[in-house]
Amino acid sequence: MTGKIVASGATLVLLVASGASAAQAQSAVPELKPVTVTAPQIVYRRVFDNRGYGYVEETSMSIAVDYGDLDLARVADVRELEGRVSKAATTICEELAEQIPNGRPSPSVCVKRATADALVQVEKAVQDAVRVANAVGVADL
Repeated sequence: MTGKIVASGATLVLLVASGASAAQAQSAVPELKPVTVTAPQIVYRRVFDNRGYGYVEETSMSIAVDYGDLDLARVADVRELEGRVSKAATTICEELAEQIPNGRPSPSVCVKRATADALVQVEKAVQDAVRVANAVGVADL
């Protein structure tokens, strides 16, 4: 998604109303990028060529988690996004497990890794949202 946080329009209005110029208000709102949840590479087959040299085939899967409808300066909305990330990680790891039943890591390890990696992006998005909210005095965290 390439839009802005739904609340960003209100943030822009608040910044402009508080005396900030429209250009300052626009620069204060960070670009909203979806959180990408990526399953770790799943090893699913060891292949050997006619000379006995082997290599491992791997696959991975990603899904974008949209949060344009959330205000990440609010604790409840942060928890909602964390839940979406967890659900997305579970979905892609279970799908990989169905496609590659004997793949490694296991689905539970896949979910833990995918969730942990995506939560780093969530934390960055939350920091940006709180920074903007603090600039206008509306942070809930």
